[in-house]
Amino acid sequence: MFDTDAVLKRLSFIRPSATPRLSLASRCAIVAATLGLAFSSVLANGEAAAASSPPNVSMDSMSYGYALHVKVNGTDLGLVGQKSESVRLFRINDPICAQMPKTAAQSHCVLRSGKNQVQVSYERKSDAGMSIEFMVPDAKDPVKPVSLLKFDEPKPAKGTLSGEFKL
Repeated sequence: MFDTDAVLKRLSFIRPSATPRLSLASRCAIVAATLGLAFSSVLANGEAAAASSPPNVSMDSMSYGYALHVKVNGTDLGLVGQKSESVRLFRINDPICAQMPKTAAQSHCVLRSGKNQVQVSYERKSDAGMSIEFMVPDAKDPVKPVSLLKFDEPKPAKGTLSGEFKL
């Protein structure tokens, strides 16, 4: 249950002694207005940050039955397979890359504007499946990712898959 009294007491513009005199509807309206202002401020700041920074790509791998090596633009991402792994990839010139340790930046800051080449070398070790997907947040709905490239369950027991996606 949401405790409106506790929220109102923490708001600096309402004296705690005046709180009990407000009706429940008034208290809910004040809390809703305060939260609405705070949320709209967060959304505005998030939209400005999203507009100024390029999208990052997440790579998700579920390869319980496969040993694998994944390269993006010739750089090995350090994945070994036979488990679930996720990696966040950034553009080479992303400001966050300058803040990362050098070894992390070398394997995570590999994306280029335009075409990005992906190479997946795999070897089947058991009958479990494999799925590798590269995704980027949707510009209209950042919670719902857009798939850029996906590899599913290759037929041969050993091989290399190649593909590309554009940013």
